[in-house]
Amino acid sequence: MEKQKVSVTAKIKGFWQNIRSMGKNLDPNVPLEKQNNVTLKEYIAIAVTKIGSQMIGITAGSYGAVFLYECFYGSKGITSADVASISAILTTITTILGYVIGAITATVAYKWKSKYGRYRQWYLLGLVPYILLNILAFIVPDFNREGLIGYKFAISIASTMLSGFYGISGNIVQVISPNPVEKKTVISAQQIFYYIGYGLAYVIPFFFGMVSSNKQAMYLFMILFASVITVAGSIMSFFWCRERIELPQKKKVKITGATIGLFKYKNYIIYHLIGYIGIFSMTGEMITYLTSIVVGTDNGILFALPSAIGTAVGIVICTFLFKKIEPVKILNIMGIYAPITACATFFSVYFTRNFSSILFFICYFFFGISFGLADMAKGHLDVEFNDFLEWKTGERVEAVQGVIPGWIGSGLSYGRSILIPFMLVWIGYETNTGSINLMEYMKAQPNYESTCLWLLAFALFGTALQYLLRAILLTFFYDIKGKNKIRMYEELSVLRAKRHQENLGEIPEQKEEACA
Repeated sequence: MEKQKVSVTAKIKGFWQNIRSMGKNLDPNVPLEKQNNVTLKEYIAIAVTKIGSQMIGITAGSYGAVFLYECFYGSKGITSADVASISAILTTITTILGYVIGAITATVAYKWKSKYGRYRQWYLLGLVPYILLNILAFIVPDFNREGLIGYKFAISIASTMLSGFYGISGNIVQVISPNPVEKKTVISAQQIFYYIGYGLAYVIPFFFGMVSSNKQAMYLFMILFASVITVAGSIMSFFWCRERIELPQKKKVKITGATIGLFKYKNYIIYHLIGYIGIFSMTGEMITYLTSIVVGTDNGILFALPSAIGTAVGIVICTFLFKKIEPVKILNIMGIYAPITACATFFSVYFTRNFSSILFFICYFFFGISFGLADMAKGHLDVEFNDFLEWKTGERVEAVQGVIPGWIGSGLSYGRSILIPFMLVWIGYETNTGSINLMEYMKAQPNYESTCLWLLAFALFGTALQYLLRAILLTFFYDIKGKNKIRMYEELSVLRAKRHQENLGEIPEQKEEACA
């Protein structure tokens, strides 16, 4: 018995020693693709950054959309129909501007290498405008109707022009290790902290609601809290994270080959088609709109809890499945699983008219599992896709390869952004022009129950259809799997080792020429 205790103690001690030694004292004779490059500090930096940025994403995205109806436009009596018209004009302007800005940010990231690399410096350079503009978006100035609308336009346009530069920094996880297994571990860890940030975005308003009913103050506190975490994570990422697949070096690169030329690859087209399908899922926004009128925005965690637990279970399941099943196969399974659980969840409410029934919670839990499985698998698919492009082009092109597909995506997102406000008008969702909170205001409307069911349908079936169509594309048209994927990584190993030697000036031929 005592030997067993010693053995367990030794294992625990060895486990912590391995964690503390990650990325340290690497043997230069070990091939790059077999080294453990990423340090514990880098994992911590990536985790904190992801938690903060995800909190900002949820707050500025889903919660930000409800904020416009609950606090912003309603304060001056601007109706839901007016919001739809305003949104259509503003979205048109930011979409057109986004085409230009997107191309500029991608080009800068692709061509400019500082001594830190291509992406690392943007943790600091893009941070201030990203944080400042997100905070300003949750301030309701004491302007008249026209002034309030003008303020919203100014913040949105400035955000389109400046915030995208901070997003460049997110590409660092694609070049943080030449070892594809280790890089996927980083992506998996990042995905876990993505959901921690997602959960905190719902927890913060819940606790705030326990001490105050001021919804405007709640939204502002949420974005400030998220901003503090994001700033801390970004600073840590700048100082601690490294780019290892391609070392910094000065050379001229052509951007046309990394934009137009990639369309000759079938996998490139299919990968971006998968992204286009996801644009119309609308789950995050519709669930938040639904939450705001069923339990209130400050109690969103109570409504989201079954799905959140299901997502956590899905992440755990997916972590074990990765050892035996390729991410493509997991995504294919979700193409069947998600529609079935979506239907079960919807009809559990449709027939009972009860969002607090045990049946709904159970069905919603199983639907949530699909999020954990699909998102983790998609993160690994992203790694394989960017490695595929490196295999075909000889360069890391994750920063620029999406320029033209991004333009197409922006056009589709434009249609989506315009469509959602008009969908809300159609189903009877209103801005809060009364003196009570939005939930009580909506419950007093005659079409309240119908509005709730429509929001639930949009949220569930958009995601289910997305997973189904994605599975079809991956099954019949995408071939980064099986033997083809094995060959890809074998050849990538040779390519990266050669590039590493070139960057260090260690190729034997170069040394011989220098001597001659």
